[in-house]
Amino acid sequence: MIPVQTHTDLDDDRDLFGPRSVIGAIAVLVVLTFFGVGLQWIDDWVRDSSGFTVGEATAVSDTVSFVPAPGWINDPDQTFTGVGVVAQKNGWEIKVATGLVLQDGQSLEDFATIFYEIPPDEPGAQVSDLETFTTTSGLTGLTWTVHGTTNTSVTWMIANGTNVTQVLASGPSATLDSVRSELDAMAASVTDSSGGGQ
Repeated sequence: MIPVQTHTDLDDDRDLFGPRSVIGAIAVLVVLTFFGVGLQWIDDWVRDSSGFTVGEATAVSDTVSFVPAPGWINDPDQTFTGVGVVAQKNGWEIKVATGLVLQDGQSLEDFATIFYEIPPDEPGAQVSDLETFTTTSGLTGLTWTVHGTTNTSVTWMIANGTNVTQVLASGPSATLDSVRSELDAMAASVTDSSGGGQ
């Protein structure tokens, strides 16, 4: 004789995984937790992998910040809170460093000239003239380019009173044109709320 299941036996099996069961409630909680916490964790993890939030200022120190261009990735091994931030993209590296100070009576041009006159690493590299520029926040600075056959570097020195922020970008000469506007924009985005030092 074949055992016949009653309607009650089928209901017991179905209720174990039904929408009103304990296991069903736990499954719903797990899904909701994933969407509430898991997605936030994934978002934080992805943001931390680049280190930057696109369009938002990144702190270099308590008073200095800059806005990284999209696609630039923070290099945590070379970034030191309060001192400098390093970002990389397509073989290019940009360093934003603070903590430099003009001496009494020293102008930004005198200070920048010290770095400007360091001979290039690459023989035959062409060094541009010192040029003035202004950041989007109204700070003044000087910039120059050292263009070699293989590598190019671009330096910006930005002053706020006696405080100086240095931005140094370097990478393959062949790809300078593809990143130059981003480099200029990042340097121009530097802000310094220190009040100008001494």
